Amino acid sequence: MAQRTRNYASFLLLVVGYSFAFFVLLASRADNQAELHSLLFYDVLIGVMLTTGCLLRVGTDKFSVIMRFSVRLMKIVLLAGLPLFALIWFQYSAANIRWRSPNQKTEFQLNDLFYHALEEYKTDCGDYPSEKEGLRALVENPQVRGWKGPYAPEEFLRDGWGQEIRYQLNLQDGKPIVWSIGADGLDGTSDDIIRPRLVKRD
Repeated sequence: MAQRTRNYASFLLLVVGYSFAFFVLLASRADNQAELHSLLFYDVLIGVMLTTGCLLRVGTDKFSVIMRFSVRLMKIVLLAGLPLFALIWFQYSAANIRWRSPNQKTEFQLNDLFYHALEEYKTDCGDYPSEKEGLRALVENPQVRGWKGPYAPEEFLRDGWGQEIRYQLNLQDGKPIVWSIGADGLDGTSDDIIRPRLVKRD
């Protein structure tokens, strides 16, 4: 009875683990570091489920055989380790391909600054950085109460072309605007990359 229960549990864990892996693979597009870290967390969770399922399949009475690197141990490595490695490799490769060009790197940085770093700063400090403090307030404490940063890496303050990312507050609603002046190095031209996208800068 106990063996049958283990078999059912292991089968369920393996099915759920591989199904979860399939859906994570479909959702492997990461637009920022936070999303990539979330995907990697799910990868580890999948690995735990698959490994547990394999161990239950083998049974606790055969642990001595497992520790001697038996065929069953190789099965665990193949069934649990390879899918986990493949998922992590795929997600990092996809991210590197999407973030390789200066334009893609800048898009990624602006998304992370606008949708995550600035919002976390506001949550901790009560408001967005002033224009005088600028984006540097995300990296270095501007002596504001509640600051728990850094909220972004130092390199995120420059775009894919090595130019400083610009920051200002919208005069109408006080919301932040972040942008890169693009490859031409000129502000206000068509190749500027702005977050949020539909906004007019004064």
